[in-house]
Amino acid sequence: MPYSRKLLLHITAFCTAIMCCAPCYVKADDSQPFPSDYIINITFDEDGTGTGSFEADKGGTIVENGAVSYSSGINGNALNIAEKSADNYLSLPEGILEGCDAATYSFWLKPGSDELPNWPFMTTCDEEQTMNFEKYLGMLATTTYYTTERYNNSGTRLSSVTTDGDYDQWKYVTVVFDHNSTSIYVNGMLAAQDDKEVDVSSIFTPDSKTWVGHANWGSGEGFSGMIDDFKIYGRALTEDEIHALAGDAYTEELEKYLLENNRLVISTNFFDGDEKILQIEDGLTVTAKTTIENLRTNDSSVSITLTPYGDNGILDGAVTESYDIPVTNSRI
Repeated sequence: MPYSRKLLLHITAFCTAIMCCAPCYVKADDSQPFPSDYIINITFDEDGTGTGSFEADKGGTIVENGAVSYSSGINGNALNIAEKSADNYLSLPEGILEGCDAATYSFWLKPGSDELPNWPFMTTCDEEQTMNFEKYLGMLATTTYYTTERYNNSGTRLSSVTTDGDYDQWKYVTVVFDHNSTSIYVNGMLAAQDDKEVDVSSIFTPDSKTWVGHANWGSGEGFSGMIDDFKIYGRALTEDEIHALAGDAYTEELEKYLLENNRLVISTNFFDGDEKILQIEDGLTVTAKTTIENLRTNDSSVSITLTPYGDNGILDGAVTESYDIPVTNSRI
């Protein structure tokens, strides 16, 4: 940018137009699809809970094992397992995911323990697990972190995903398993993901077992905490469907995230050759290098305007130059 006045010039940069929105973080509304094609849906408000077995809202007979109870949850009653024991859990019908090549587990969760193991669910085709030869989909959850495991191993552990946070209160959790990824969503927001190849379809045999609050490591492992509105889908749900399932929890989480992270950071380095400068003299040229950190973006751009200033404001005859910087979609 050449200047025509024989004065020292101050350079300023400012953003004249910012367009930033987040198509991947759309606020939940009635237009988003609520997926109702679940294979099993347990509300824990069904008739017969606490009697040894009951019929799920959809999906068949649920068998109660050991000391399980029900108390006030997010929507009516919730499963409440107070004592972590391998004997206290629910058994779901065998083979419920037979023929599927992906699965989504979605439910409200409030862990009651800060120590592992603590299993909200497991689906397996094996009678017992052997280290590095595990075959199951499962989740461990404490008050400080969640771990999901997608194993069909032949000597090496292939895929697990962990996210940490404050999980001692109710969170809406969705875990998506398919052949090339495991994804954990907390209150509808993607929290962690991997991209490893694992054949999950061969785990879904006609006699595969699915438990809520139990795993078959060793003589068995249990769960302490509460679970509400437990659903399993025989496919990988889309993000819009996951947002719709989380409902108000997603809306609140999104607003919190945007409040904490909705910022546009512009860093501009003025320099003349190798020397950084804040002032230049008449006839010199300044190059501005600008970088942008933008956590919410779409296919838009940011306009930067460089204007020379003197002590008393914009200089007469000074040249103002503007340029647009394209912004790339970004997300956590």
